[in-house]
Amino acid sequence: AVTAAAAAAAATATGEHLVPRVHLRSVPPLPLQDADQREALAALRETVRKSVARAGISLGEDEEAVLDDDLACCRYLVARGWAVPPAADMLHAALLWRGGRSPPG
Repeated sequence: AVTAAAAAAAATATGEHLVPRVHLRSVPPLPLQDADQREALAALRETVRKSVARAGISLGEDEEAVLDDDLACCRYLVARGWAVPPAADMLHAALLWRGGRSPPG
């Protein structure tokens, strides 16, 4: 029997990956069932876009893809208990880091 570790090592050695790499733009929207969650997601995006604009920063294509991806944004909301302001701060800092900039403060 082949263990998961052995299969992963073999896949890495041959350049094959167990999980296919997917570009963020190809991921379908996350079907949020709760209206509060949909509102929080919309508020997160609006808050981050406003904070980026206030800082005079233009986001690159990769950063915009993260901001447009429901699942990526929901990760920040879940990490902060669906509280928009702390999730927006966290996402803003992550987008700056991804773009090679230093977060404010």
